[in-house]
Amino acid sequence: FGFSTKYVRTNHIIIKFMILKLFKVLLKKENIFLEWYTP
Repeated sequence: FGFSTKYVRTNHIIIKFMILKLFKVLLKKENIFLEWYTP
């Protein structure tokens, strides 16, 4: 790949943050999801 490590790192952080934000919204909307996700 021709990507620089800095770009990949920042992109990974942004993606992680977006997933975390989406996950929090899902947890707020549905408690059933929490029961399904917990092992």
